[in-house]
Amino acid sequence: MISLWHFVLKNAWKDANLEPWGDDGIEEAARWDGKSGAFVAAIREAKFIDGFIVHDWLERAGKLVLDRMYNEERRKNGVKRRKTEATQPYPTLPNPTQPINNLEDAGKLVAELEHRLEANGVKAPLRKKAIRDADLLLRVDSRPIEEALAVLRWATDDSFWKSNILSIGKFRQKYDQLKLRMQNGSGRNAGHAAPVHGKYGD
Repeated sequence: MISLWHFVLKNAWKDANLEPWGDDGIEEAARWDGKSGAFVAAIREAKFIDGFIVHDWLERAGKLVLDRMYNEERRKNGVKRRKTEATQPYPTLPNPTQPINNLEDAGKLVAELEHRLEANGVKAPLRKKAIRDADLLLRVDSRPIEEALAVLRWATDDSFWKSNILSIGKFRQKYDQLKLRMQNGSGRNAGHAAPVHGKYGD
């Protein structure tokens, strides 16, 4: 199993989807040398994978994957910001009808909140509930991930809201109010949400 987890961390760490490799590839990654199909059947029965998706991947991989998501998003946003900040206070928001990878994007949102709470000296909430709430925000409420991240950064930089937005559930509840205040440039710290520096800084 250790070999398989290493394979997932290297090749499918964002969504833990092993379908491109199929059953044979999974057994090869796990270095299984028994009867063909037996290993995959066993780990499906044990609920280690659901179909081809590693079960509770963000729970199993934990902070490592969330840190990767967070740092990747920061690098991407750094490039966007350099291109747009001279003319736009916030990046153009994507079409909310476009399909999203909810596991990956929920992880990005949770990672962003965890790092910002840590920077503010606050303990992060339970991750499993946070991921579920993030998925509801993105999938059920149809919030675009780039918009959600922008609103979250604004809220956790604002001197009032950063002490109130301590979970994704609360963020989801206040989302429309926060988005409106961000777009109107209102709040205790009006202006562009700055990236977090320090332990997780560039």
